[in-house]
Amino acid sequence: MVFFEADDYARATKKIVRLLAEIWGCRESFIGCWNLKDEHELILESDAETPRDWKLFETGAGPAPAYINVTEEGHPLFLVSPVNLQRLYRALAEVSHE
Repeated sequence: MVFFEADDYARATKKIVRLLAEIWGCRESFIGCWNLKDEHELILESDAETPRDWKLFETGAGPAPAYINVTEEGHPLFLVSPVNLQRLYRALAEVSHE
């Protein structure tokens, strides 16, 4: 799970591939990118009656939403502005305690 900021899908794809190639020290051709979704799309897709930012960490559904398990899956990669980073860290900490 990776969070980053971009103006549109085309720029998002280029940006995430470039950034991850730099971080991981590999060629851009080694990185695949799929399931890009806008924050608002993720929130609209959720049926859960949970805080808005929690919906960004949903990984499944059923009788109740399932959230990322940082113990098993590791922490998401956040490539966002400091304001959004704090917001996402708060939401992740709250979800992790549910």
